[in-house]
Amino acid sequence: REAVDEDPELKGLPLTDERVKAKVEQQVREINRKLVTYKAVRSVVLRDEEFPKTTARKIKRQY
Repeated sequence: REAVDEDPELKGLPLTDERVKAKVEQQVREINRKLVTYKAVRSVVLRDEEFPKTTARKIKRQY
């Protein structure tokens, strides 16, 4: 969310907007060019809310 809000064109748009998705996909492609194949980003899921966290600020696992 922070990266989207830093871009003046995208600030305030919902994460479901096509322009936001396109910008994220573009950034992932740029990063993947610098990475070896087995370390490349395969998929990204945009969330409006943070994951639930423990009191230690770690992501709660759903077992």
